[in-house]
Amino acid sequence: MPIVMKARKAEAVAREMYEESREIAVAAAGALFEGKGEDIALLDLSALPACVEFFVIATGNSVVHMRSLTERVMESLARLGFRNAKIEGEESTAWILLDYPSVLVHVFSSEARNFYGLERLWGDAEVVDWREEFGPDGQVEYTDAGIRPQSGV
Repeated sequence: MPIVMKARKAEAVAREMYEESREIAVAAAGALFEGKGEDIALLDLSALPACVEFFVIATGNSVVHMRSLTERVMESLARLGFRNAKIEGEESTAWILLDYPSVLVHVFSSEARNFYGLERLWGDAEVVDWREEFGPDGQVEYTDAGIRPQSGV
């Protein structure tokens, strides 16, 4: 196979992987929104030297709320076929991390989020307007084919 064809194939595979990562990240942000997560941010790290493509960051207003948010994200992504999250800090009162292969979902307490300042540390990352992909009210419909805005919103 000529080098040009290999390069094109590799580029197509990379693009497909990026789109899947974006779908995971946007769906996670939507699930956090539905669970009343606060200050939801989606950072695209793909252009930076990072181990993952996206960070999804949210704040929970209590430990119970933080755990509820992470459960909601895992359930929502499982409905889309993404069941391979590793969980760190499950018993933490400050920071719970869901590690999907190319997306990290961070659920913080307010104090921990201010202390760690991931948005400041990764300030060169592109901030994604995830709500745009859901529609004006952030409502999402889950289907076997993926996610799409709910009609009539």
